[in-house]
Amino acid sequence: MGNAACCAAKVSELDRKATVQGEELAKSEAVFVSDADFGFARAVVADTCPAAGEVVGVAEQGSYIAVLDKAKGGKLGLDVDYMAERLVLPIMAVTGGLAGDWNTSNPGAALKKGDSIVEVNGIRGNVAVMLEKCKSDAVLNLVLSRAMTYDHLVSDLENLVNVKHCGPILIRLSWHDAGVFMQGKGGCPNAAMRFTDKGEGTWVENAGLPTVALSLLAPITQKYCPELISHADLWALAANVSIRVMGGPDVPTRFGRADATSSADGVVANDGR
Repeated sequence: MGNAACCAAKVSELDRKATVQGEELAKSEAVFVSDADFGFARAVVADTCPAAGEVVGVAEQGSYIAVLDKAKGGKLGLDVDYMAERLVLPIMAVTGGLAGDWNTSNPGAALKKGDSIVEVNGIRGNVAVMLEKCKSDAVLNLVLSRAMTYDHLVSDLENLVNVKHCGPILIRLSWHDAGVFMQGKGGCPNAAMRFTDKGEGTWVENAGLPTVALSLLAPITQKYCPELISHADLWALAANVSIRVMGGPDVPTRFGRADATSSADGVVANDGR
């Protein structure tokens, strides 16, 4: 880990295709955070990740805890990827040092590229504060999640579409989420179909989407939302991945859709649409 003001991130080709453009890019660009500025640390695993289970479409998952004590000296050996809109800090590289030494001694629960830091000393959901704590706190109690990056997400979606042949219903899910408008009431893609007490989740036109489509996506949703991606953005990405996997064009995904928090945030009736 290191200086948050350092160079632009070395992101993957998938990340480059997914990043917003123009003025939005300045606000959303991932920043590579190296090992230079966070002092020294010792990594100790306090727990091992639970078994992922036999779930189609989801890569390795689970969480574990590492306690990093800077007072012990030595290079930390971790680089992370910072983006303000995310709630996690993905590990971009294990560069040796104490993290590398720990991995050699603990191969069954190694810190890995692609894992993400989800909590630093009790703080989660605010990556700026998490980074500041990494700089300032002498002892770091970290909670990490296995295989939580954009590349892993896309891979999980590709696997889901290939195994379950569910591309068409995922495209329909995104289409119906985006194609909502009520005269005088507005409407937008915000994943309001997650709520089935009333509103979009109850419409006949959306039959099968809150049940079949969301059930297919459930393992991926549970792993990545909302820490890495919003539900609404996931639905759009799933549709674009489906189009490509089924032989269509590679449609870039633009992120930033906010999720509905209840059915009241969606369009309550389909009259006037």
